[in-house]
Amino acid sequence: MNQSSQDKNIEALALLSHPDFHAIESAINSSRALSPKIKERYQVILFYAQSPSISQISQLLQMDRKTVRKWLVRFQQYGLEGLNDKPRSGRKGAIDESTKALILKTLHSEVPSHFKSKEWTVKSLAEYLNLPYHPVLRFIKGLQADKDEAKTRAMLALGKKLQKNKPRKHKAKSRATAKQ
Repeated sequence: MNQSSQDKNIEALALLSHPDFHAIESAINSSRALSPKIKERYQVILFYAQSPSISQISQLLQMDRKTVRKWLVRFQQYGLEGLNDKPRSGRKGAIDESTKALILKTLHSEVPSHFKSKEWTVKSLAEYLNLPYHPVLRFIKGLQADKDEAKTRAMLALGKKLQKNKPRKHKAKSRATAKQ
């Protein structure tokens, strides 16, 4: 096998002996859901341990050689934490993790009697928790895409009320209607 000098810097044996290597193996083999990005990064590590050729891995996973090398180096230096995305710049989300947990907890509770509906709606949830409507809506819609069982139950609690309680834009009156 022909390896470039940069490939030689990443030792397959060093990856195999890394303390987090077995955690990757068990995560891939377990039934728990991994995000596609993380699963692909784990596969890079596992494939490299079997066949230390960055070119072969990049072809197999249809990934640039530089990207394969980046994940190998980051795993070698930082372990599992190195395979996560680095924090990005930009505006932080309107809802932090503790607020997301509070929303999920509230969804599983009874709706207070002073609300008209017997089930939570996005509007009632936002009002009850004193949160802005649209960030709550985005969070709830994000739950729809998730396969997590608890989140799915939360979505079922909302039913089809997402669309019913969405603020509506008023259509401009047509000129013909305005003249009459």
